[in-house]
Amino acid sequence: DDRSIITSLETYTEVAGNKYPMLMLKVSPGAELEEVKEEVKRVLKRKLGHENFNILTAEEMKKQVSMILSMLSLLLVAIAGISLVVGAVGIMNTMYMAVVERTREIGIMKAVGAKRRQILLLFLMESGIIGLIGGVLGVVVGGAISVGIGAAGKYFLPVSIPGSNFLPDPLLVGAVIGLSFLLGAVSGYLPARAAASLNPVEALRYE
Repeated sequence: DDRSIITSLETYTEVAGNKYPMLMLKVSPGAELEEVKEEVKRVLKRKLGHENFNILTAEEMKKQVSMILSMLSLLLVAIAGISLVVGAVGIMNTMYMAVVERTREIGIMKAVGAKRRQILLLFLMESGIIGLIGGVLGVVVGGAISVGIGAAGKYFLPVSIPGSNFLPDPLLVGAVIGLSFLLGAVSGYLPARAAASLNPVEALRYE
């Protein structure tokens, strides 16, 4: 590894003094981990003359990492929830504006025989397509960022992390796109119902 320096303990002590930022110990097979931890603690306390250090076993480190990842997951879920609400409100406002701008068009469609259900489905499809476009753009941008992080990690991380290719799961991508379409359709239901409920005579006279 070109980013590491391997030297003897004596040389390191001459350069940095008797200060070790981190020590890694390998426990002999069959040894009791907690007993080894307490023994290491006693030795370090006697050698250093203080207890200003932390001793973590692999299991404890795993628990800490799991806790951090859980907190990050909750944070991401909260952010995703807020984004969904904001997106749904945005689609709803857009569709309400579309209904207002196309009031005469809706009146003409009803005058030539369009049924309420057909107009409802028309606006539901339009709002669903808006959500679908947003989902596709989100997948493209998110996938590009993930691939970029995976590529950057190969150059900036000191070690290789197994499974860190950050490639999107096709099933997850499909689920996200489908959910985006469904969210758009649900968000546009109220505007679509308002469009379908317009009186054709009043809609034709709308300026």
